[in-house]
Amino acid sequence: MMLCQAEAVRADASENCQHGSGVRKGLEMSARYYLSEGAFRLLAAPLLVLLLCVCGQPASAQAPSAGFGSDQRPGSVLFYNIYTSSSYNTTASDTLIAVTNTSETKDIHIHFYFVDSYSCQVADSFVYLTKNQTTRFLASDVDPDVKGYIIAVAVDPNGNPIQHNFLTGSLKVKQTLGPTTGSTHSFQMGAIAFAKLNAQIAPPSADGVTANLVFDGGASDASYEQLPGELAIDNFESPATADTRMIIFSPRSDLFGAGESGGRLFILYYDELENSFSAMVGMNCWLQGRLTMVRNLPLHITAGQTGWAKIVGYRNDARIPLLGSVIRAAEFSGGHNMHHLNPFASFTMTIPVFPAGL
Repeated sequence: MMLCQAEAVRADASENCQHGSGVRKGLEMSARYYLSEGAFRLLAAPLLVLLLCVCGQPASAQAPSAGFGSDQRPGSVLFYNIYTSSSYNTTASDTLIAVTNTSETKDIHIHFYFVDSYSCQVADSFVYLTKNQTTRFLASDVDPDVKGYIIAVAVDPNGNPIQHNFLTGSLKVKQTLGPTTGSTHSFQMGAIAFAKLNAQIAPPSADGVTANLVFDGGASDASYEQLPGELAIDNFESPATADTRMIIFSPRSDLFGAGESGGRLFILYYDELENSFSAMVGMNCWLQGRLTMVRNLPLHITAGQTGWAKIVGYRNDARIPLLGSVIRAAEFSGGHNMHHLNPFASFTMTIPVFPAGL
């Protein structure tokens, strides 16, 4: 057995952190490492290791952002790609929805919108979180017997969307996916967060009833990070081997009025030998389905093989933003959000504005 021994370790750590300076700590280390049995000897010369010193950045600072959505960092808008429940059998089907305010100094109102996958209609509710507070609730308690997606927006007490890049969220889902109604599949995944890019409050409409969220990565009062315009399923097994399903939707353009939703998906997928194939799939408000709905995919990704796919969306021949997830109801079951390959240039979403509690 080879042993690694540290000899003559000297560490001189210096701290020069003053408020606002952003100076880093320097840690100078000199060490020698020996590997037994004469196989290898590593002599480490004096080296300088820089450790980040967080100075002049109070915990309440808005996190900088440059991207188009992530389930690994906080934001001011959250998208939960699925929720479902069954009031007559919550043991088999329900969703546990969680949201957290990671700010150490600021309380926040959160306006939740629940979008029905069949009718595209919207239900809503408010949640109020104090600093460092988290909460969770069941879909069966707030919008039972509905499948779809959720949008959560940070707002002020009057319902105006504001910058509060401290929201994170997650969901845990159980649902019956077949082959029998007794077959329950469970998975969990994070909410996808989008940061607001400035602290200005976008002016409401002339009648004061609505406000716009502009996902353009720009500098307007209403600007947020861009939405994804192209998604990827990085690896999937042949439908003959595993039951893999995709969840995908294009967000409604209006959560107050009629708005637009649905469209067509263009799916370009590849086999293990880099051969490419394509297909179109229709989509209403929100789609969940087996990969077998992609025409001829089982003929090209046969038993024992894997593939990957990238997806773009169209409505009336114009590109649309997309969000999506992948779930697997076989061995190594679970779920995760799709990868975001490219951003969508600009998308405007209209939301109603009214005080929480009305």
